[in-house]
Amino acid sequence: MIAWRTIGPTAMIALIHRDVLRFIRQPSRVIAAIGTSVMLWLVLGSGFAGSFAGADSGERYQAYLVPGIAVAVVVFSSIFGAIGLIDDRREGFLQAQLVSPTPMWATIGARLGSSTLLAWAQAVPVLILGQMLTGDGGGGEIASAASSGGLVGLAGAAISLLL
Repeated sequence: MIAWRTIGPTAMIALIHRDVLRFIRQPSRVIAAIGTSVMLWLVLGSGFAGSFAGADSGERYQAYLVPGIAVAVVVFSSIFGAIGLIDDRREGFLQAQLVSPTPMWATIGARLGSSTLLAWAQAVPVLILGQMLTGDGGGGEIASAASSGGLVGLAGAAISLLL
């Protein structure tokens, strides 16, 4: 009984670490995750800015796009997490993981935790960059983006559960 309690959290941390290393060791995936969202934000923000500009509003259209782009990053990250599960199944790692003495809750928790962590790690830089580029320059941009990051993490967990 004692071994079961220590195997679960240790295995969960090891599996999360494995997924994070897989993400970091694929530079094209890192660039695609952040670069696509930033490019989409710049293209849509500059293309539609004149269409949505109000007469008296000092708001820029790019400021309205930041939360939507952050959620798109979370959705794409969750989709890539599901694709990673399919890759693990194809490579045989998932079967080895399921027959190991690791509890099922640790396996599922590691999948959910790694997908949420990667989604959060991709969305928070987008939020910080968006706040810095569209903010008022008062210095609260990073704090505002960090507080929004908690909500992004919750959204990532919810989307990962759905996928």
